[in-house]
Amino acid sequence: MLKRFSEQELLGKPLTEQQKRELLALMEMPEENIDTSDIPEVRDLPPDAVRGDFFHGRTVALSEDLHAYFSAIAARKGVSLNDLINDILAKDIAIVETVR
Repeated sequence: MLKRFSEQELLGKPLTEQQKRELLALMEMPEENIDTSDIPEVRDLPPDAVRGDFFHGRTVALSEDLHAYFSAIAARKGVSLNDLINDILAKDIAIVETVR
C-alpha cells in the first residue's frame, strides 16, 4: 500500500478552501478540457522506463453522478478514488458474507 501524504507533508501548509474547490473542479472536468499547454512534452524516456507495467486492463465506469459524489469524498479524505471505491466494495462484500 502506498503511503498517503497529508497536505502538510506535501505543501508545508493545508490547502485553502479555494484550492480544494479548484482541485475538485479539475477532477470532475473531462481530460480534453484541461489546458496542459504549459507542461513540456517528454520526448526522451529514461533507459529504465517501463510503459504500461501498472495497467492491468481492469476498469469500471461510474455514472457522472456517482463519480462526482465519490470523487468529492475521496478528495475530502485525501485518498484516491480507486482506493475509496475498493474500500467501499470490500466493506459491502464483508456485509454480504456475514448475512449469508
